[in-house]
Amino acid sequence: MKTLVRIYKPAKSAMQSGRGGRHDKWHLEGAALSARVPDHLMGWTTAEDTNDQISMSFDTKTAAIEFAESKGWGYEVHDPEERQVKPQNYLDNFQYHPVVYHPVKVEKKTEQKKAAKPQRSRKSGTRVKKKDEVGMEKAKKAKKT
Repeated sequence: MKTLVRIYKPAKSAMQSGRGGRHDKWHLEGAALSARVPDHLMGWTTAEDTNDQISMSFDTKTAAIEFAESKGWGYEVHDPEERQVKPQNYLDNFQYHPVVYHPVKVEKKTEQKKAAKPQRSRKSGTRVKKKDEVGMEKAKKAKKT
């Protein structure tokens, strides 16, 4: 089995908010080649290889690669993603952006809902359906008395 290692530059921790405090070192860590299993006697987690115990730091990426090649190890290089800074000004928060008017089409569903609502009689104020003549007569009588 050939030893595999991962070469990377660690990201800043979640507790760091600024651009300072970056890690300038490159890390070389071993990758586990076999599955971890519990020990039969004590129940501790064990593995057949000890590659995951490899942990080293280097000043440059090339130094880490040269070290891995000198030992005959296979390696993966993970380059850090650079932050893209978008320049912004405080004044940009208050710029004028004209509103473009787009007329909205009235849907037929809303017109049907309005037509389905019972109307109120003008004289008595009671709720009456449009074609309910009996209800209109009752409303007229209620208004007179």
